[in-house]
Amino acid sequence: MIEQVFEALEEAQKAIQQLFGKIKDIKDKAEKSEQMVKEITRDIKQLDHAKRHLTTSITTLNHLHMLAGGVDSLEAMTRRRQYGEVANLLQGVVNVLEHFNKYMGIPQIRQLSESSEGVNWGSIPGRVEEFLNIPVKQRA
Repeated sequence: MIEQVFEALEEAQKAIQQLFGKIKDIKDKAEKSEQMVKEITRDIKQLDHAKRHLTTSITTLNHLHMLAGGVDSLEAMTRRRQYGEVANLLQGVVNVLEHFNKYMGIPQIRQLSESSEGVNWGSIPGRVEEFLNIPVKQRA
């Protein structure tokens, strides 16, 4: 009878050891899963930042395209003396140019800004006088 108690005690101890082993395995797997979740979360954050920067870059490039095209159009219209069209386009160019205030340290952006300012303010007194000398029917 005492032998049976010792055998039962040994079996219980073995069962407890197996249970502890299984608990340790589950704990290890849980830690690995937690680490994987942390890595995935970190990767998602990196992708989110990359997406935000890419979106900003695309928007800025689109504004740059609009600015360069607008300045080119302003210069061409000024050469053709289409001052009515220049006045309409000028406000749009100025609005787009506002997006580039923080980039004025870049020579190409500064050059586009100066070009638009040249169209905006360059020799306006002569152009106003020229416009005033155009018959009213031709002004419209």
